[in-house]
Amino acid sequence: MKFICLFLSFICWTVYAADFMPKAFKAEFDQSFMSVIKKKTVVNHGVLFYQYPGNIRLEITDPDEGLIYVSNPQKSWYYRPPFIPGEPGELSVSPKGNTLVAKFFDGLKNGLKANPLYDVRDLGDKKYEIIFKKNAAKDAGVKKATLALRTGAETLAFAKVDKISLVFTDNKKVDLVFKSLTALEKHPDEVFTFVVPENTNITHQ
Repeated sequence: MKFICLFLSFICWTVYAADFMPKAFKAEFDQSFMSVIKKKTVVNHGVLFYQYPGNIRLEITDPDEGLIYVSNPQKSWYYRPPFIPGEPGELSVSPKGNTLVAKFFDGLKNGLKANPLYDVRDLGDKKYEIIFKKNAAKDAGVKKATLALRTGAETLAFAKVDKISLVFTDNKKVDLVFKSLTALEKHPDEVFTFVVPENTNITHQ
């Protein structure tokens, strides 16, 4: 996956791609989207772990506590805990890794400058719109994304991002609001593998 944006030339904001995206990060977030089934906006709270290239771990802590999604370049797991204690959990295992979310963050390594994968617009007020080109949008599953930096941010870096608004190729919209975001060099290897709990029904895709 690939992406991100425009070279800003504010006096103190000369930034290179390598300066924008950390090799890894951990973020606490609120995710909101319109539920087709519930006909209302649904908000989930969780923790996101990322490491380049293609490694993602997403843990929902509220309201669906225990839901876990893990993906690395070789494999992915989606675990849903039981509704009733003592009942089995459900795990879907796919031999395909490097899924859409991981591809999106992988693309941000290109920094905030235009490239063959997408164009970028400076919307002002520290907001930047990334418009993916046809092949990149198909590969990533995302048409465009708007990044909003925190108020008062003095450097142009992913660690300063407050909110990401995504529009997928099926026109579904999702907002990610970061409550905290910590840039890292590396996560422990076990973060991006899934240990199957006892009493779990497993489905292989």
